[in-house]
Amino acid sequence: SDSSSPPGGTSEAGGDAPPLPPFESEEDIHEKIDDMRTADAALSPDESDSTPSPGESGGSYQGEGAEVVLAGESRKEFSELDKYAADQARQAMRLVQVLKGRARRTTKRLQTQGRLDRRRLAPLAAGCTQSAFLTSQRDEAKAVAFSILVDASSSMGGGGKCTSALLACFGIAAALNRCTVPFEVLNYRGSRRASVQVAKPFGASWNSRAVRGAVAGLKPSGGTPTTGAVQAAAVRLGAYPTDRRVLLVITDGEPADVGSAAAMVGLVRSAGVEVYGYGVEVSGRSARLLAQCFGEDLFVRVDSKTLPRQVLADTYELLLDGHLRRTAGR
Repeated sequence: SDSSSPPGGTSEAGGDAPPLPPFESEEDIHEKIDDMRTADAALSPDESDSTPSPGESGGSYQGEGAEVVLAGESRKEFSELDKYAADQARQAMRLVQVLKGRARRTTKRLQTQGRLDRRRLAPLAAGCTQSAFLTSQRDEAKAVAFSILVDASSSMGGGGKCTSALLACFGIAAALNRCTVPFEVLNYRGSRRASVQVAKPFGASWNSRAVRGAVAGLKPSGGTPTTGAVQAAAVRLGAYPTDRRVLLVITDGEPADVGSAAAMVGLVRSAGVEVYGYGVEVSGRSARLLAQCFGEDLFVRVDSKTLPRQVLADTYELLLDGHLRRTAGR
C-alpha cells in the first residue's frame, strides 16, 4: 500500500521516532561524516544486478535534448534497500536537531526597546537614546532542495555499480526525508537524445512504496548522454521554489558528449545550481574527462563499495556547512 510508513523515515507520515544514534553535537556529526567516508558501506553491492525494468506511466517533460518520463513501480523486492534506508534515517535524527537549533543569533541595536546596553549609560543620561538598547534575532538557514541524477547506461550493470547507486539513492533519500528537505531522484540513458526517468518527483512522498519501488527499479541500458540529462534535471530543479539547489550526479563513465557536457555543467552552475559529480569505478581517461566535466574540486572517484557512504557523507556536509571540504579528485 502507498500509505505504509517506510523504514526510510516518518517525517511525512508521522509515527514513533527511532532511537537516537550515539552522537550528539555538531562536532560529533562532523566526526561521523569523516568516519562515513573511510568506512565500508553497510551492504556490499552484488556483482550482478537482476533489477527488472520499471514501467513507464504518467506524463512527460520535453526539454531540449532530453525526454523525461515518469517511472512506474517496479516489482523488485527491495527489503535490503529499505533496511539500509532505515538505518540512515536513524542516523539523521541528530542532524535534524542540529539543523533546527543552529540558526545564527545576531544582535541589533534599537532606539527605544530591547535589552539595555550598559556601555551606553552615559549617552543615555545625556538624553541620547540612539543605540542604547539591544535585541537579538535569528537568521534562519536557507531552504535547500536536492536532485539526485543517476547514470542508467548499460555499463552501470556490471561490478555491482547499479546496486551501489541504489544504496546511495535510498540512503540520501532517507536522510533528506528525515530532515524534511525536498528532493527528487532521476536516472538517465539514451544515445544522442537523453531519456530521463523521474523515479521520485518533488511532489511525491518517499513514504510511498510505489515511489521507492520506482527508484529501486533501475535497469541499465543504452549510452551516457550527460548533457541533456544535466539540463533536464537542472530545469526541474530550477523550477522548484527554494533558496539553494543541489544536483548530485552519479555516473560510471565519460559522457557521450564531453565538451558539451562540461559546458552545460558550467551553464547550470552559473544559473545558481550547485553540481557535484561522482565517478563510480572510473580511472584513466574516463576519470580525467569526468574531472574536466565537473571540475577537479567538485568531482570525486569512488568504488562501488564506498559510494553509498561517500555520497551520504557529502549530503550531510552540504546540509551542515553549505559546501564540501574536498581535495581535488579525491
